[in-house]
Amino acid sequence: MGPIKAFLTQRINHSLFQCKYALRMSTYSERLVYALKTSKKTRPALAQHLGISEQAVGQVIQGNTKALSAENNARTARFLQVDDLWLATGEGDPRPTAPKSDESGWPFTRVDQERVLVLPIDERAFIEARLEAELERAEERLKKAGQTRSTEALPDFDPSTAKDEDYFLSGAPAPSRKTKKKTG
Repeated sequence: MGPIKAFLTQRINHSLFQCKYALRMSTYSERLVYALKTSKKTRPALAQHLGISEQAVGQVIQGNTKALSAENNARTARFLQVDDLWLATGEGDPRPTAPKSDESGWPFTRVDQERVLVLPIDERAFIEARLEAELERAEERLKKAGQTRSTEALPDFDPSTAKDEDYFLSGAPAPSRKTKKKTG
């Protein structure tokens, strides 16, 4: 058993401190069990997400296999919402430090990056192919209209108040009212 560490955490009223003890998790399997428990995800769900058998996950948890592959470790960390370096090595904090929204480079406002990253690789490939096709169509429409990409800053875009025509260049089909997500 690893050494016991003590640290203080604040209660909700921010005036009292509570001492909390935690065992240092020195093995990959201990960290994986902790991540499964805190994320409230199951072994079968993890196995399905990774495309491996539940028994393979069990072998890692029992310590019969040292760890998952580097790719599956990264995918596991994303799925369980823990830091991938912490899961692999035990270094750092279990909870990932989220980049500030303006630093992440994620260009979309209505689709959260995490929703895409937790998808299986084949689903992400399908979405990427569809996005690429739509980008090619948009670039072709720009080319036909004689427009080029502007380097000047665009005004802030608020999806909650946008109209259909704000999303598309003239001549592009508007989204179906049945499939458009209602806001407000």
